Amino acid sequence: MIIDNAFDLYFGSDQKIYLCGNTGAPGAGGSKDFLLLRYLPDGSIDTSFNSSGYVTTEIRVDSDAAFSVKLQADGKIVLAGMSSGLTTTQRNNVALVRYLNDIVTLNAGFIAGATEICKEESIVFTDQSEGNVTSWEWHFEGGDPETSNEQNPTIYYETVGVFDVRLTISDGMNYNTLLMEDLITVNDCTGLDEKIQALVRIYPIPAKDVICIDFETRKSTSANLSIFNPQGRIVKQDIIEQGKSTMNIGGLNKGIYFVKIQNAELNNTVKLIIE
Repeated sequence: MIIDNAFDLYFGSDQKIYLCGNTGAPGAGGSKDFLLLRYLPDGSIDTSFNSSGYVTTEIRVDSDAAFSVKLQADGKIVLAGMSSGLTTTQRNNVALVRYLNDIVTLNAGFIAGATEICKEESIVFTDQSEGNVTSWEWHFEGGDPETSNEQNPTIYYETVGVFDVRLTISDGMNYNTLLMEDLITVNDCTGLDEKIQALVRIYPIPAKDVICIDFETRKSTSANLSIFNPQGRIVKQDIIEQGKSTMNIGGLNKGIYFVKIQNAELNNTVKLIIE
Protein backbone atom coordinates (compact mmCIF):
# COMPACT_ATOMS: atom_id res chain seq x y z
CA MET A 1 0.00 0.00 0.00
CA ILE A 2 1.45 3.33 -1.18
CA ILE A 3 0.08 6.47 0.38
CA ASP A 4 0.34 9.23 -2.22
CA ASN A 5 -1.07 11.94 0.03
CA ALA A 6 -2.19 11.97 3.67
CA PHE A 7 -4.53 14.86 4.48
CA ASP A 8 -6.19 14.25 7.85
CA LEU A 9 -5.65 12.30 11.08
CA TYR A 10 -8.39 11.49 13.59
CA PHE A 11 -8.23 9.89 17.04
CA GLY A 12 -11.46 7.93 17.49
CA SER A 13 -13.47 7.22 20.61
CA ASP A 14 -12.49 3.56 20.09
CA GLN A 15 -8.87 4.60 20.75
CA LYS A 16 -7.98 3.83 17.11
CA ILE A 17 -6.19 6.24 14.77
CA TYR A 18 -7.78 7.06 11.38
CA LEU A 19 -5.80 8.47 8.44
CA CYS A 20 -7.26 9.59 5.12
CA GLY A 21 -5.80 10.70 1.81
CA ASN A 22 -5.47 9.12 -1.61
CA THR A 23 -3.51 6.48 -3.47
CA GLY A 24 -3.12 5.34 -7.06
CA ALA A 25 -1.14 5.91 -10.21
CA PRO A 26 1.95 8.11 -9.84
CA GLY A 27 2.15 11.60 -11.27
CA ALA A 28 0.00 14.71 -11.12
CA GLY A 29 -2.51 13.42 -13.70
CA GLY A 30 -2.67 9.82 -12.54
CA SER A 31 -5.87 8.15 -11.40
CA LYS A 32 -6.14 8.16 -7.62
CA ASP A 33 -8.77 6.86 -5.15
CA PHE A 34 -9.97 7.73 -1.67
CA LEU A 35 -7.79 6.04 0.95
CA LEU A 36 -8.68 5.27 4.57
CA LEU A 37 -6.34 3.52 7.02
CA ARG A 38 -6.88 2.51 10.64
CA TYR A 39 -4.05 2.15 13.16
CA LEU A 40 -3.82 0.72 16.66
CA PRO A 41 -2.84 3.04 19.55
CA ASP A 42 0.78 1.87 19.25
CA GLY A 43 0.92 3.08 15.64
CA SER A 44 0.80 -0.33 13.96
CA ILE A 45 -1.70 -1.00 11.20
CA ASP A 46 -4.97 -2.49 12.45
CA THR A 47 -5.39 -5.54 10.20
CA SER A 48 -8.79 -6.33 11.76
CA PHE A 49 -10.16 -3.41 9.73
CA ASN A 50 -11.22 -4.67 6.29
CA SER A 51 -8.77 -7.60 6.77
CA SER A 52 -5.91 -5.34 5.68
CA GLY A 53 -6.07 -2.19 7.77
CA TYR A 54 -7.14 0.02 4.88
CA VAL A 55 -9.80 0.53 2.22
CA THR A 56 -9.79 2.40 -1.10
CA THR A 57 -12.79 3.81 -2.97
CA GLU A 58 -12.95 5.08 -6.53
CA ILE A 59 -15.40 7.94 -7.04
CA ARG A 60 -14.51 8.76 -10.64
CA VAL A 61 -11.75 7.65 -13.00
CA ASP A 62 -9.58 10.71 -12.38
CA SER A 63 -8.00 11.85 -9.13
CA ASP A 64 -10.09 11.47 -5.95
CA ALA A 65 -8.82 12.72 -2.60
CA ALA A 66 -10.20 12.43 0.96
CA PHE A 67 -9.34 15.60 2.89
CA SER A 68 -11.17 14.96 6.18
CA VAL A 69 -12.15 11.96 8.32
CA LYS A 70 -14.58 11.86 11.25
CA LEU A 71 -16.59 9.28 13.21
CA GLN A 72 -20.34 9.52 13.67
CA ALA A 73 -21.90 8.93 17.08
CA ASP A 74 -22.77 5.38 15.99
CA GLY A 75 -19.15 4.70 14.98
CA LYS A 76 -19.56 4.90 11.21
CA ILE A 77 -16.62 6.54 9.40
CA VAL A 78 -17.20 9.54 7.13
CA LEU A 79 -14.69 10.82 4.57
CA ALA A 80 -15.10 14.19 2.83
CA GLY A 81 -13.07 15.24 -0.15
CA MET A 82 -12.93 15.97 -3.87
CA SER A 83 -13.44 14.00 -7.07
CA SER A 84 -11.74 15.35 -10.19
CA GLY A 85 -13.52 15.40 -13.57
CA LEU A 86 -10.46 16.14 -15.63
CA THR A 87 -11.23 13.61 -18.39
CA THR A 88 -15.02 13.54 -17.97
CA THR A 89 -17.04 16.62 -16.97
CA GLN A 90 -14.09 19.00 -16.65
CA ARG A 91 -15.41 19.88 -13.19
CA ASN A 92 -14.39 18.90 -9.67
CA ASN A 93 -17.12 17.69 -7.31
CA VAL A 94 -17.40 17.39 -3.55
CA ALA A 95 -17.41 13.73 -2.52
CA LEU A 96 -18.63 12.06 0.69
CA VAL A 97 -18.13 8.41 1.55
CA ARG A 98 -19.37 6.57 4.64
CA TYR A 99 -18.01 3.23 5.86
CA LEU A 100 -19.28 0.73 8.39
CA ASN A 101 -17.15 0.26 11.48
CA ASP A 102 -16.84 -2.39 14.18
CA ILE A 103 -17.17 0.02 17.11
CA VAL A 104 -19.54 -1.16 19.83
CA THR A 105 -21.28 2.04 20.93
CA LEU A 106 -22.34 2.64 24.53
CA ASN A 107 -26.06 2.54 25.29
CA ALA A 108 -27.17 2.55 28.91
CA GLY A 109 -30.14 0.33 29.68
CA PHE A 110 -31.67 -1.53 32.61
CA ILE A 111 -34.81 -3.21 33.85
CA ALA A 112 -36.40 -3.05 37.30
CA GLY A 113 -37.63 -6.22 38.94
CA ALA A 114 -40.76 -4.24 39.90
CA THR A 115 -41.96 -0.69 39.40
CA GLU A 116 -44.60 -0.57 42.14
CA ILE A 117 -43.96 -1.88 45.65
CA CYS A 118 -44.85 -1.33 49.30
CA LYS A 119 -42.49 0.62 51.53
CA GLU A 120 -39.75 -1.42 53.22
CA GLU A 121 -39.53 -3.70 50.18
CA SER A 122 -36.62 -4.03 47.76
CA ILE A 123 -36.12 -4.06 43.98
CA VAL A 124 -33.38 -5.75 41.94
CA PHE A 125 -32.14 -3.62 39.03
CA THR A 126 -30.60 -5.58 36.15
CA ASP A 127 -28.15 -3.95 33.76
CA GLN A 128 -29.09 -4.26 30.07
CA SER A 129 -26.48 -1.86 28.69
CA GLU A 130 -24.75 -2.32 25.35
CA GLY A 131 -21.04 -1.80 24.64
CA ASN A 132 -17.76 -2.54 26.36
CA VAL A 133 -18.95 -1.33 29.76
CA THR A 134 -16.34 -1.21 32.54
CA SER A 135 -18.15 0.84 35.20
CA TRP A 136 -21.67 1.58 36.42
CA GLU A 137 -22.85 4.62 38.37
CA TRP A 138 -26.41 4.30 39.67
CA HIS A 139 -28.48 6.96 41.42
CA PHE A 140 -31.70 5.92 43.15
CA GLU A 141 -33.94 8.76 44.27
CA GLY A 142 -35.58 7.72 47.55
CA GLY A 143 -33.60 4.48 47.66
CA ASP A 144 -31.26 2.89 50.17
CA PRO A 145 -28.46 3.01 49.23
CA GLU A 146 -28.95 6.13 47.13
CA THR A 147 -25.97 5.31 44.89
CA SER A 148 -24.27 2.11 43.75
CA ASN A 149 -21.38 1.00 41.53
CA GLU A 150 -22.58 -2.59 41.27
CA GLN A 151 -23.72 -3.88 37.91
CA ASN A 152 -26.98 -5.34 39.27
CA PRO A 153 -27.78 -3.69 42.63
CA THR A 154 -30.60 -4.42 45.07
CA ILE A 155 -32.21 -1.27 46.48
CA TYR A 156 -34.54 -0.86 49.47
CA TYR A 157 -37.27 1.77 49.61
CA GLU A 158 -38.54 2.99 52.97
CA THR A 159 -40.25 6.22 51.90
CA VAL A 160 -43.60 6.49 50.14
CA GLY A 161 -43.42 8.36 46.83
CA VAL A 162 -42.60 8.25 43.12
CA PHE A 163 -38.88 8.16 42.30
CA ASP A 164 -36.42 8.45 39.40
CA VAL A 165 -33.60 6.03 38.58
CA ARG A 166 -30.45 7.08 36.69
CA LEU A 167 -27.66 4.91 35.30
CA THR A 168 -24.39 6.21 33.84
CA ILE A 169 -22.04 3.71 32.16
CA SER A 170 -18.50 4.08 30.90
CA ASP A 171 -15.96 2.14 28.89
CA GLY A 172 -13.11 4.02 30.54
CA MET A 173 -13.18 6.80 27.96
CA ASN A 174 -16.79 7.52 26.96
CA TYR A 175 -20.00 7.87 29.00
CA ASN A 176 -23.69 7.32 28.37
CA THR A 177 -26.57 8.07 30.76
CA LEU A 178 -30.16 6.86 30.96
CA LEU A 179 -32.64 8.63 33.25
CA MET A 180 -36.03 7.01 33.81
CA GLU A 181 -38.26 9.53 35.53
CA ASP A 182 -40.99 8.46 37.96
CA LEU A 183 -40.06 4.82 37.39
CA ILE A 184 -40.59 3.53 40.94
CA THR A 185 -43.82 3.94 42.90
CA VAL A 186 -43.63 3.13 46.62
CA ASN A 187 -46.97 2.74 48.43
CA ASP A 188 -47.78 2.79 52.12
CA CYS A 189 -49.85 -0.40 51.75
CA THR A 190 -51.65 0.28 55.03
CA GLY A 191 -55.17 -1.11 54.70
CA LEU A 192 -54.29 -2.82 51.44
CA ASP A 193 -57.57 -4.75 51.42
CA GLU A 194 -59.42 -1.46 51.12
CA LYS A 195 -57.45 -0.35 48.08
CA ILE A 196 -58.87 -0.62 44.58
CA GLN A 197 -57.29 -3.63 42.92
CA ALA A 198 -56.54 -3.94 39.20
CA LEU A 199 -55.97 -6.97 36.99
CA VAL A 200 -53.73 -6.72 33.92
CA ARG A 201 -53.00 -9.40 31.30
CA ILE A 202 -50.86 -9.12 28.17
CA TYR A 203 -50.67 -12.09 25.79
CA PRO A 204 -49.37 -13.97 23.92
CA ILE A 205 -45.80 -13.89 25.22
CA PRO A 206 -43.68 -14.32 23.20
CA ALA A 207 -45.58 -12.29 20.60
CA LYS A 208 -45.13 -11.67 16.89
CA ASP A 209 -47.36 -9.10 15.18
CA VAL A 210 -50.22 -8.44 17.61
CA ILE A 211 -50.62 -8.41 21.39
CA CYS A 212 -53.82 -8.55 23.41
CA ILE A 213 -54.21 -6.35 26.49
CA ASP A 214 -56.89 -7.02 29.08
CA PHE A 215 -57.30 -4.90 32.21
CA GLU A 216 -60.02 -4.17 34.74
CA THR A 217 -60.38 -1.33 37.23
CA ARG A 218 -63.35 -0.19 39.24
CA LYS A 219 -63.44 3.46 38.22
CA SER A 220 -61.17 4.21 35.25
CA THR A 221 -62.39 3.21 31.79
CA SER A 222 -59.13 3.80 29.90
CA ALA A 223 -55.37 3.72 30.44
CA ASN A 224 -52.16 4.97 28.82
CA LEU A 225 -50.07 2.19 27.31
CA SER A 226 -46.35 2.71 26.55
CA ILE A 227 -43.87 0.21 25.15
CA PHE A 228 -40.23 0.80 26.14
CA ASN A 229 -37.04 -0.76 24.76
CA PRO A 230 -34.32 -1.92 27.22
CA GLN A 231 -32.71 1.56 27.01
CA GLY A 232 -35.89 3.10 28.42
CA ARG A 233 -36.95 4.81 25.20
CA ILE A 234 -40.64 4.77 24.26
CA VAL A 235 -41.13 3.00 20.91
CA LYS A 236 -44.93 2.88 20.84
CA GLN A 237 -47.81 4.58 22.72
CA ASP A 238 -51.57 4.38 22.74
CA ILE A 239 -54.68 4.87 24.89
CA ILE A 240 -56.58 1.66 25.50
CA GLU A 241 -60.07 1.06 26.81
CA GLN A 242 -60.94 -1.19 29.75
CA GLY A 243 -61.55 -4.80 28.78
CA LYS A 244 -59.80 -6.52 25.90
CA SER A 245 -57.80 -4.47 23.39
CA THR A 246 -55.32 -5.36 20.67
CA MET A 247 -52.19 -3.57 19.46
CA ASN A 248 -50.21 -4.10 16.25
CA ILE A 249 -46.50 -4.51 17.05
CA GLY A 250 -45.42 -5.69 13.61
CA GLY A 251 -43.17 -2.66 13.16
CA LEU A 252 -41.00 -3.48 16.20
CA ASN A 253 -37.79 -5.48 15.93
CA LYS A 254 -37.39 -8.81 17.67
CA GLY A 255 -36.20 -8.56 21.28
CA ILE A 256 -37.21 -7.67 24.82
CA TYR A 257 -39.52 -4.75 25.61
CA PHE A 258 -41.51 -3.50 28.59
CA VAL A 259 -45.19 -2.57 28.47
CA LYS A 260 -46.37 0.02 30.99
CA ILE A 261 -50.11 0.50 31.60
CA GLN A 262 -51.01 3.50 33.74
CA ASN A 263 -54.05 5.41 34.93
CA ALA A 264 -55.33 6.77 38.24
CA GLU A 265 -55.79 3.26 39.64
CA LEU A 266 -52.88 1.25 38.32
CA ASN A 267 -49.26 1.50 37.29
CA ASN A 268 -48.20 -1.90 36.00
CA THR A 269 -45.16 -2.89 33.89
CA VAL A 270 -45.04 -6.22 32.04
CA LYS A 271 -42.08 -7.77 30.20
CA LEU A 272 -42.77 -8.40 26.50
CA ILE A 273 -40.77 -10.65 24.19
CA ILE A 274 -41.18 -10.24 20.43
CA GLU A 275 -40.05 -13.07 18.16
